[in-house]
Amino acid sequence: MSPTGSDANSGLSPSAAWATPNHAVNCGDVIVAPAGTYNGAFNRWGVVSNCPSTSGGIDGAGGINFAVLLCGGSDLGSNGCLINCATAACSAGVVGSGGRSGTSSCMDVNSNDWAIEGWTCNGNGYSHRAFQADGCLTTSTVVHHIAFINDIAYNAGQGYDTDDCCYNTTHPGNGVDYFAVIGSIAQNAASDTICLAAIDDVGPANSDTNSGTHVLIYGNFAIYNVQSQGCASDGEGIMFDTWDAHGYQAQGIIADNIVYQSARAGVQLFYQNYNNTYTATTWKVYDNTFYADEQANTNSSVLSEINVQSTASTLPYSVSIINNIAQTEYRYQGNNSSNAQVFAAMWGGAYRISNGSSGTQDVLKGLAQSCPGTCDSGDNAVVYNGGSLGTNIYTSPAFTNTSDLLTNRIGAPNCTGFATTTACMGWNAGTATLTTPSVISDLTPTASGMAGKGYQLPSTTCAANSDFPTWLKGVVYLSWNGASITEMPGLVTKPCGL
Repeated sequence: MSPTGSDANSGLSPSAAWATPNHAVNCGDVIVAPAGTYNGAFNRWGVVSNCPSTSGGIDGAGGINFAVLLCGGSDLGSNGCLINCATAACSAGVVGSGGRSGTSSCMDVNSNDWAIEGWTCNGNGYSHRAFQADGCLTTSTVVHHIAFINDIAYNAGQGYDTDDCCYNTTHPGNGVDYFAVIGSIAQNAASDTICLAAIDDVGPANSDTNSGTHVLIYGNFAIYNVQSQGCASDGEGIMFDTWDAHGYQAQGIIADNIVYQSARAGVQLFYQNYNNTYTATTWKVYDNTFYADEQANTNSSVLSEINVQSTASTLPYSVSIINNIAQTEYRYQGNNSSNAQVFAAMWGGAYRISNGSSGTQDVLKGLAQSCPGTCDSGDNAVVYNGGSLGTNIYTSPAFTNTSDLLTNRIGAPNCTGFATTTACMGWNAGTATLTTPSVISDLTPTASGMAGKGYQLPSTTCAANSDFPTWLKGVVYLSWNGASITEMPGLVTKPCGL
């Protein structure tokens, strides 16, 4: 595929390149796009067949659940693949029998089994989202297996999301299943006027009842998502939003991410008590670093770095929050003393949360000087309605250089010269080199007792991880050297054999 291609071509060579991914392909196929600026619309995607594949992958045994649209550029910057909504045909998804379409975006993926790797989106403001999994074609169809890997979204209404167009709150309804955002950047990408988060899995629906992880938000960087449109809610860095809308039952993982300078919470888990008989759901939040969020100057009930919220008196899901670091920058939300106070972590009810025990405690540090509910002795964390704080560490992580972070690391990233977002943010796993200063080095904790807490540096050595799903085999992450495609290590730490 290329910026000058034609869909009438065969797509089998650079001289016969396609213009779009709207072609029938198979799981395991890779469409390579050369570096350049792409101005065509990415709202129609071909049908992907024969999934999972019976060949290919690192072991040749198949098991690949995606066709991949891969940028073949040499880096994620000036030598990469850019969609700029100031000039590109960023447009809404296809209107289907449901009568609605996904919101205007750089890429609106409305067909099953697609992975997007190495692409950059400039949303050109709040009216365009960046990378979207679109479950709006019908009121009952579930789009599944959509992954955004090693991508960059900036200056957009939203960075990475699922969309069900709010057709209904029925079970199973419509929506998106098997969704992953891995090793990607969302900067200033939560400004949509409807109020949302930068990385947001909202209203998912089940395509099957298989166990294991169905949603993976892993190894990402959510930066300066400040919500420019004056929303009185949302503006989080990462969010699991209303999974109960369609009675979704699955495991969702938010792990090894860095989030700072969000309008509101660094992460929010939100339950609204729809379809409350469907409770076989697990949320895990671990090994994340959250800092200096709650930047909005409009008052909100969401006043925390880590927030678990429910409209019901209890939350029926299994929720585990461990080994995170969360530190506030201000005593008051948005540094406005007329607003309510902020806390490093806020659990607003009597939830079944396993948030820390010996060896798995969260590190929580805030600046509040009073407590509206049940707090630790330093008012760093709060719960309500008989909820339990668990066992945590209430001390400053002593990050290396927050001054540099907040002065020099909040703008749109320049990843020229870097093959991965992780390297662009400061860590080269291949050489085990940490660039100083950088986002990752600035948020490295230096206090004692911080080992194993917060964001963990990726390794090129595989490691056991039962939460990393097998359906992501063979796609994290791919690289094109001009002649062949290789699955590379170092974006995130992966399990062996995947």
